[in-house]
Amino acid sequence: MKKLIALAVMLGVSISANAAITAQMAKAIALKSAGGGVITDFDYERKKVGSYYEVEVLNNGVEYEFKIDANTGKILAREVENKNKPTQPGAGNTQPNQPGAGNTQPVNNAAVKISVEQAKQIALRKVGSGRVTEIELERKGATYYYDVEVKDNRGREYEVKINATTGAILSFKRD
Repeated sequence: MKKLIALAVMLGVSISANAAITAQMAKAIALKSAGGGVITDFDYERKKVGSYYEVEVLNNGVEYEFKIDANTGKILAREVENKNKPTQPGAGNTQPNQPGAGNTQPVNNAAVKISVEQAKQIALRKVGSGRVTEIELERKGATYYYDVEVKDNRGREYEVKINATTGAILSFKRD
Protein backbone atom coordinates (compact mmCIF):
# COMPACT_ATOMS: atom_id res chain seq x y z
CA MET A 1 0.00 0.00 0.00
CA LYS A 2 2.94 2.34 0.67
CA LYS A 3 4.13 1.90 -2.93
CA LEU A 4 0.61 2.61 -4.18
CA ILE A 5 0.40 5.81 -2.15
CA ALA A 6 3.87 6.86 -3.34
CA LEU A 7 2.80 6.23 -6.94
CA ALA A 8 -0.36 8.26 -6.41
CA VAL A 9 1.67 11.12 -4.97
CA MET A 10 4.02 11.01 -7.99
CA LEU A 11 1.00 11.16 -10.31
CA GLY A 12 -0.57 13.96 -8.31
CA VAL A 13 -3.60 11.87 -7.41
CA SER A 14 -5.02 11.78 -3.91
CA ILE A 15 -6.37 8.47 -2.65
CA SER A 16 -7.59 7.02 0.58
CA ALA A 17 -6.83 3.54 1.88
CA ASN A 18 -10.16 2.28 0.46
CA ALA A 19 -10.10 4.11 -2.88
CA ALA A 20 -10.18 2.24 -6.17
CA ILE A 21 -7.31 2.50 -8.65
CA THR A 22 -7.98 4.83 -11.57
CA ALA A 23 -7.26 3.84 -15.16
CA GLN A 24 -4.39 6.33 -15.23
CA MET A 25 -2.85 4.79 -12.12
CA ALA A 26 -3.16 1.27 -13.57
CA LYS A 27 -1.37 2.44 -16.72
CA ALA A 28 1.40 4.02 -14.65
CA ILE A 29 1.83 0.81 -12.64
CA ALA A 30 2.14 -1.25 -15.85
CA LEU A 31 4.54 1.20 -17.51
CA LYS A 32 6.74 1.31 -14.42
CA SER A 33 6.83 -2.48 -14.17
CA ALA A 34 7.70 -2.79 -17.88
CA GLY A 35 10.41 -0.14 -17.63
CA GLY A 36 8.58 2.24 -19.99
CA GLY A 37 7.25 1.71 -23.51
CA VAL A 38 3.94 2.21 -25.29
CA ILE A 39 0.54 1.03 -24.05
CA THR A 40 -0.92 -1.00 -26.93
CA ASP A 41 -4.11 -2.27 -25.32
CA PHE A 42 -6.13 -1.33 -22.25
CA ASP A 43 -9.35 -2.80 -20.88
CA TYR A 44 -11.31 -2.73 -17.65
CA GLU A 45 -12.82 -6.07 -16.66
CA ARG A 46 -15.51 -6.57 -14.05
CA LYS A 47 -15.94 -10.19 -12.98
CA LYS A 48 -17.71 -11.95 -10.13
CA VAL A 49 -14.37 -12.42 -8.38
CA GLY A 50 -13.50 -8.71 -8.67
CA SER A 51 -12.48 -5.97 -11.07
CA TYR A 52 -9.15 -5.55 -12.77
CA TYR A 53 -7.40 -3.70 -15.56
CA GLU A 54 -5.75 -5.53 -18.43
CA VAL A 55 -2.83 -3.52 -19.75
CA GLU A 56 -0.49 -4.43 -22.59
CA VAL A 57 2.81 -2.56 -22.92
CA LEU A 58 5.33 -2.86 -25.73
CA ASN A 59 8.87 -1.84 -24.82
CA ASN A 60 11.80 -2.41 -27.20
CA GLY A 61 10.22 -5.44 -28.84
CA VAL A 62 9.05 -7.05 -25.60
CA GLU A 63 5.31 -7.26 -24.92
CA TYR A 64 4.15 -7.19 -21.31
CA GLU A 65 0.59 -8.14 -20.38
CA PHE A 66 -0.61 -7.19 -16.91
CA LYS A 67 -3.74 -7.81 -14.88
CA ILE A 68 -3.91 -5.13 -12.19
CA ASP A 69 -6.40 -5.29 -9.31
CA ALA A 70 -8.74 -2.30 -9.65
CA ASN A 71 -9.09 -1.94 -5.87
CA THR A 72 -5.52 -2.39 -4.66
CA GLY A 73 -3.23 -1.74 -7.64
CA LYS A 74 -1.55 -5.11 -7.08
CA ILE A 75 -0.29 -6.85 -10.20
CA LEU A 76 -2.34 -10.07 -10.29
CA ALA A 77 -0.68 -11.52 -13.39
CA ARG A 78 2.22 -10.61 -15.64
CA GLU A 79 3.17 -12.23 -18.95
CA VAL A 80 6.22 -11.35 -21.00
CA GLU A 81 6.73 -12.20 -24.66
CA ASN A 82 9.70 -11.25 -26.81
CA LYS A 83 8.38 -9.90 -30.12
CA ASN A 84 11.81 -9.37 -31.69
CA LYS A 85 12.76 -11.19 -34.88
CA PRO A 86 14.43 -14.55 -34.20
CA THR A 87 18.18 -14.62 -34.84
CA GLN A 88 18.14 -18.08 -36.48
CA PRO A 89 15.96 -19.03 -39.48
CA GLY A 90 13.04 -21.23 -38.48
CA ALA A 91 13.43 -20.38 -34.78
CA GLY A 92 10.60 -18.75 -32.88
CA ASN A 93 7.81 -16.64 -34.24
CA THR A 94 7.53 -16.14 -38.02
CA GLN A 95 4.08 -14.58 -38.41
CA PRO A 96 3.47 -11.14 -39.95
CA ASN A 97 4.41 -8.05 -37.94
CA GLN A 98 1.03 -7.17 -36.46
CA PRO A 99 0.81 -6.00 -32.84
CA GLY A 100 -1.29 -8.50 -30.96
CA ALA A 101 -0.95 -11.12 -33.73
CA GLY A 102 2.51 -12.61 -33.31
CA ASN A 103 4.97 -9.81 -34.09
CA THR A 104 8.39 -10.56 -35.44
CA GLN A 105 9.69 -7.00 -35.00
CA PRO A 106 9.33 -4.40 -32.26
CA VAL A 107 7.01 -1.42 -32.50
CA ASN A 108 8.86 1.66 -33.67
CA ASN A 109 8.26 3.81 -30.58
CA ALA A 110 9.35 6.92 -32.54
CA ALA A 111 6.53 6.35 -35.06
CA VAL A 112 3.86 6.27 -32.33
CA LYS A 113 3.43 9.93 -31.40
CA ILE A 114 -0.23 9.86 -30.35
CA SER A 115 -0.82 8.44 -26.85
CA VAL A 116 -3.61 6.03 -25.97
CA GLU A 117 -5.35 8.86 -24.10
CA GLN A 118 -5.11 11.19 -27.12
CA ALA A 119 -6.49 8.47 -29.40
CA LYS A 120 -9.42 7.95 -27.01
CA GLN A 121 -10.23 11.66 -27.05
CA ILE A 122 -10.08 11.81 -30.86
CA ALA A 123 -12.44 8.83 -31.14
CA LEU A 124 -14.88 10.23 -28.56
CA ARG A 125 -14.96 13.59 -30.37
CA LYS A 126 -15.74 11.80 -33.64
CA VAL A 127 -18.59 9.76 -32.10
CA GLY A 128 -19.89 12.74 -30.11
CA SER A 129 -20.34 11.04 -26.73
CA GLY A 130 -19.99 7.70 -25.03
CA ARG A 131 -17.15 5.60 -23.68
CA VAL A 132 -14.21 3.73 -25.14
CA THR A 133 -14.71 -0.01 -24.66
CA GLU A 134 -11.49 -1.19 -26.29
CA ILE A 135 -8.37 0.32 -27.81
CA GLU A 136 -5.51 -1.49 -29.48
CA LEU A 137 -2.36 -0.39 -31.32
CA GLU A 138 -2.14 -2.09 -34.71
CA ARG A 139 0.24 -1.97 -37.67
CA LYS A 140 -0.35 -2.25 -41.40
CA GLY A 141 2.87 -2.00 -43.37
CA ALA A 142 4.82 0.92 -41.94
CA THR A 143 1.69 2.64 -40.56
CA TYR A 144 0.75 2.33 -36.90
CA TYR A 145 -2.84 3.04 -35.96
CA TYR A 146 -5.19 2.72 -33.03
CA ASP A 147 -8.27 0.59 -33.48
CA VAL A 148 -10.75 2.17 -31.06
CA GLU A 149 -14.17 0.78 -30.19
CA VAL A 150 -16.67 3.25 -28.72
CA LYS A 151 -20.16 2.69 -27.34
CA ASP A 152 -22.29 5.84 -27.46
CA ASN A 153 -24.88 6.84 -24.86
CA ARG A 154 -27.61 5.06 -26.82
CA GLY A 155 -25.69 1.76 -26.83
CA ARG A 156 -24.58 1.94 -30.48
CA GLU A 157 -21.06 0.72 -31.20
CA TYR A 158 -18.52 2.42 -33.46
CA GLU A 159 -15.06 1.56 -34.71
CA VAL A 160 -12.60 4.39 -35.26
CA LYS A 161 -9.13 3.86 -36.73
CA ILE A 162 -6.68 6.64 -35.89
CA ASN A 163 -3.19 7.14 -37.31
CA ALA A 164 -0.82 6.74 -34.32
CA THR A 165 1.69 9.20 -35.81
CA THR A 166 -0.57 12.05 -36.94
CA GLY A 167 -3.86 11.55 -35.09
CA ALA A 168 -5.79 11.58 -38.39
CA ILE A 169 -8.93 9.44 -38.56
CA LEU A 170 -8.30 6.66 -41.08
CA SER A 171 -11.75 5.12 -40.93
CA PHE A 172 -15.01 5.48 -39.03
CA LYS A 173 -17.91 3.05 -39.05
CA ARG A 174 -20.87 2.05 -36.98
CA ASP A 175 -20.90 -1.65 -36.05
